[in-house]
Amino acid sequence: MVRDVPDERGSSVEGRSRWTWTLVLASTVLLLVSMALMVSSVDDGEVRSVADGDNSYMDDALYLGSGECADCHEDQGDRWYTTPHAGAFGPATEETVVGDWTAEPEIEVAPGVNVSPTLIENATGFFMDLDGEGTHVYQVTHVQGAGKWLQVYLTEHGNSR
Repeated sequence: MVRDVPDERGSSVEGRSRWTWTLVLASTVLLLVSMALMVSSVDDGEVRSVADGDNSYMDDALYLGSGECADCHEDQGDRWYTTPHAGAFGPATEETVVGDWTAEPEIEVAPGVNVSPTLIENATGFFMDLDGEGTHVYQVTHVQGAGKWLQVYLTEHGNSR
């Protein structure tokens, strides 16, 4: 049998033990309530569920360019512009399109189905004629990749890129 015996300060060991556990329990409850309030106050913004292949949520998205970021983040922008990443994506211009547009590439569009697009560069921009007949001509609006080893040309088709 444990007796409630006072210690040298006059308080009982059993009383202190109850007080300690009460304090630990109250602190834990307070911590959990605080965490729940913090998590519930986080605004995740709009969450949309989309069907597979539905890219309509991107219809209003615009590429603003790296200059928009560098306007506010000058130090980071200055360092970033000196890296190869600075030319990794951007609008198709004479400076950014580095591929050989006199070449005759062959592209596999489906297993066993290859096309040889005609690459066209003129005063209005860069274009790909996919069938050589002029019926499937798409303007290259952006480039991805900055080296001659691999550069991807992006076109717009309907609401897609």
